[in-house]
Amino acid sequence: MIRTALEHCSILSFMYLSAKGDKVMRTLEPHRLLLKENHWYVQGYCLSRQQFRVFKLSRISELERTEDRFVMREIPPAFSEFTDTMSRKMQKIILQFDHSILDRMLDYCGEENIIPLGNGKFHAYFDFIEDDYGYGILMSFGDKCQCIEPEHVRNEMKRRLNDSIKAYF
Repeated sequence: MIRTALEHCSILSFMYLSAKGDKVMRTLEPHRLLLKENHWYVQGYCLSRQQFRVFKLSRISELERTEDRFVMREIPPAFSEFTDTMSRKMQKIILQFDHSILDRMLDYCGEENIIPLGNGKFHAYFDFIEDDYGYGILMSFGDKCQCIEPEHVRNEMKRRLNDSIKAYF
């Protein structure tokens, strides 16, 4: 729905769970979707606050696309620099995973980036930022997932997993 709103310059309305745990109604002119540390966000001009804001998708509920249209605004430099920096760090890796974690992979990758292989196995094109947080996410999948490509990420996973095993001996 957010992608459609972006394509048609449609205003979105939704309930948002704040960091304090309060549910607040927001109206947004969406400008782009962002992936930061494997969490999706929508960035846009918040009509409720009259400023550019970023909203974490997992905190959005009761999302509606209105019939109201808007004209794209110029995004402030701070928001553009963040997006550019994250985009430069991100790379696509290929994971092979078991059906038992399909729901988690759908959250991370989206259905369009998952290919069924048969026998309960899948390939996923996974947006990955090569840092401790990114590797921690991959390790959280346990033995239900492995990196297929690129080789250097696969080798780093082996090294990190071996280091984890050594901590128990």
